[in-house]
Amino acid sequence: MCFSDMRKKQLFLSIFMTFVIAGCNDGGSTYTNVPAQSKTIAGRWDWVRSEGGLRGGIETPASVRYNQQYTLLADSTFSFIRTPDSDKVSWSGDYSTTRQFYSITHDTQSFIMFVTSRATTPPVPLIRLQYHGTDTILLGEDATDGIIETYARTK
Repeated sequence: MCFSDMRKKQLFLSIFMTFVIAGCNDGGSTYTNVPAQSKTIAGRWDWVRSEGGLRGGIETPASVRYNQQYTLLADSTFSFIRTPDSDKVSWSGDYSTTRQFYSITHDTQSFIMFVTSRATTPPVPLIRLQYHGTDTILLGEDATDGIIETYARTK
């Protein structure tokens, strides 16, 4: 009788462990099926504010005395304009969106990557992309202490 109970426990444990192992995810999976909402990313996006980073705080166009804007087109090209552009930071090129496992939040997130048309400028690493409705996006550095920029769609 004791032997039978032991076998039942072993069988239960082995089935349980099979489900545990099968449910594990190493986080290395990449998703290219971008959600339908990201197809609406095309448009003109005006910078509203930046917050976070190592020094913390909030910056707005009024506090730093410049504006910046992304124009994202449906053909996956973009332009970034800062006015006034005293440091020549305006640029253009191609962009792409993707969904990937995000190790900080341990889930799948949307990302955007900008590749400039200037040969001397390297591609911008993946930037976390969050939608807040259809008219607000957040672009965030891939770090827990990174800066998060808020942009509003211009109608």
